[in-house]
This record gives sequence, C-alpha cells and structure tokens, in this order.
Amino acid sequence: MISTDASKGSPYGRVLIFTTKPLITYYKTRDFTVLNEQAKFYVAVAWARHSTTFVLP
Repeated sequence: MISTDASKGSPYGRVLIFTTKPLITYYKTRDFTVLNEQAKFYVAVAWARHSTTFVLP
C-alpha cells in the first residue's frame, strides 16, 4: 500500500482507493466542493494503467 503522495509520477497496473468520509459524501451528493483533496484523487486515477477501484465500506 502506497499513499497518493508517495505514488506521484509512478504508474501502477491497478489502483485501489480506500474512501474517506468526504469522498463518500461526494458519492451520495455529487457535491464536488466537499472534497478537499481533489488533486490527490486525480493523481491516483491518472497513474493507473489498467483499472482504478474505489473501496466503499
């Protein structure tokens, strides 16, 4: 497991993103303003070669 900070610039085949409370709120409301770390989610998604999966509780 690597944090989004440590993974910048490194491509990975498959990426799992363990959701945070703000991300779960976004899924329910689609209110993008609740995410305070949009750039980090973008980095995690952008560097996945094959797939990205969000792990929800």
